[in-house]
Amino acid sequence: MDPFDPSKLWLSPSGLQSYHTDRAAGYNENNTGLGAEYDISPRAKIAAGLFRNSVDRESRYLGMALLGRPLDSIEGLRAGLMAGAINGYPDMRGGGFFPMLAPMMSYEGKNVGLNVMGLPKVGNISPVVAAQMKVRF
Repeated sequence: MDPFDPSKLWLSPSGLQSYHTDRAAGYNENNTGLGAEYDISPRAKIAAGLFRNSVDRESRYLGMALLGRPLDSIEGLRAGLMAGAINGYPDMRGGGFFPMLAPMMSYEGKNVGLNVMGLPKVGNISPVVAAQMKVRF
């Protein structure tokens, strides 16, 4: 097993910003928190974190992203899927962990990046697009 390599670690100190399709519901769209990603290969990364979710409760997540290059002309752009588990939504397993699968796009520059995910309806919560800034030190 390879030793830990800090150059493969990304941190998201501000959490997520989200946009729900149901604009009248009054969801929390400033999802503050902390996340981390670690590149385990050029096409795969593990991710974990916590944030204040759309119903103003704490959520934790753990997952793996599998990403490929959709356009060879844009260096650093990847697209694929994030699969894992998330909690904190009362309508889903009483707030406990449940499976998550979301399409994802990621752009990574030298030390700054952006993830964008589309999440389906969760319980009574409308579908959402979420963006997450990330940095590498």
